[in-house]
Amino acid sequence: MMSALAWVIIGLCYAGALAVASRERARSGGAMLLIWVLILAAFGITLFSEPEPFFQSGSQLGWGLLLGTGLWLIGRYFASLPNALSPLGALCPLAAPALVLALSPGNPFPALWGVLISIAICWSLLKEDWQETLPLAVSAGALCAAIGLAYHTALPADVSKIMWRWGAPAFALSGWLAYALLQWSSKSTEGYAWRLAHPVTLGLLTAGALYLQMFVGVSFALWLALIWVAGATLIAGFSAGRGALHPRVSLLVAVGVYAGVFALGMGYGLALAALAMGLYAVAMVRSSAQDHVKEAYAAGATLLMLASLFRLYTVTYPLRAPRADLYTHYVLLSFIGALVVLAILAEWLRSDSEEKPRLYPTLTAGFWSAAAPVALSAIFGVRAGAGWLGGALAATMAAYLFAGSSRMWRLVAPLAFCGLAAAIPFTSLVEAYADLPRLTRAYWMGGLGVVLIAQLILHNAFSRKTISDS
Repeated sequence: MMSALAWVIIGLCYAGALAVASRERARSGGAMLLIWVLILAAFGITLFSEPEPFFQSGSQLGWGLLLGTGLWLIGRYFASLPNALSPLGALCPLAAPALVLALSPGNPFPALWGVLISIAICWSLLKEDWQETLPLAVSAGALCAAIGLAYHTALPADVSKIMWRWGAPAFALSGWLAYALLQWSSKSTEGYAWRLAHPVTLGLLTAGALYLQMFVGVSFALWLALIWVAGATLIAGFSAGRGALHPRVSLLVAVGVYAGVFALGMGYGLALAALAMGLYAVAMVRSSAQDHVKEAYAAGATLLMLASLFRLYTVTYPLRAPRADLYTHYVLLSFIGALVVLAILAEWLRSDSEEKPRLYPTLTAGFWSAAAPVALSAIFGVRAGAGWLGGALAATMAAYLFAGSSRMWRLVAPLAFCGLAAAIPFTSLVEAYADLPRLTRAYWMGGLGVVLIAQLILHNAFSRKTISDS
């Protein structure tokens, strides 16, 4: 059960979030107030659910939802302040996973899943309202993955549990400190020089890796630092040109970083690398680097973050025989389905009016991208859900590589994240249904299909009516 202190903290956070959402309502188009209402409704659902592991006494999942959302909205307010407090905006979303660890160290997972879901909702609805939204969401997601994977990784000898589990939040602090120092030292409205930001950020991240090596017991931390420093530098070099090949080569560098860090530290090393690259992308947002260079940083960090969350999914749900691979029919179907469906949803969002963006398409796209892997796990088993998540990761990278603008992949990425944020906590609640008779599961699938088709018909009719009225 969550302590009284924990409830006081989220009460303060959520009250502050309401004040911010009301104050910023006109500027954000109501998105912040909608986030507040959505999370309050979701929290109410957790209170009246049966005492399942994630809805146990104390409603830890709902507590994490409130905490993560409150800190995101408060952080958005701090970021808008034109003074020394603005770097606190980036600290608030990163603080949510750390507070979960501090207040529930024995079993942080239910609350951590709530924070993960809050990231997905805030990322999807805030979009470009905050310059740092994408890299901060990537960094916060990677931090959640690192904290979760620390519990699944063997504790090194002569290292306390507290030091081991707090390694990732301490490392994240070094990356935020680089961002804050750059912000505080900048006197120009155009931002700080990239030639300053690059060594400062990588230097402090390397100092954080040294701390992990010497005090936390991460024996491979300095090797990881060498890999991500080399990767960030190569991405900067390859993406600096304006040819069509350069962004693609920079993403190949991120794939190389993925391979190298996974060989050293498996999933935990991958999560630390994702956290480092995400924090580096945060620091570069307000630098003088070219926009397509910043895109390359963000895309590489997104690849590593989604891969680390996928790793957390696989260790949370180890697959029974037959294992999931592309030889399995439902896995291949789910993989292809994710590529197609997420592309359609992103195109739908992209075609929405730029002048008067509506929240309905975002909510609908987010719902289906989150519900799909959970539904597939209930109907065909966990291997089908894993296939969807792998396809979502591939769809995000394909959108970056082949779309004509950065807007498309920035729409696909939060949709892919929504799937992971829903599948990690909720697959355990539905995986047993995959053992039901095939006819029963066929009815379920048909029902989902009817709902989707009805929604498409209604949307098409509404769109035609809007066009005729105009």
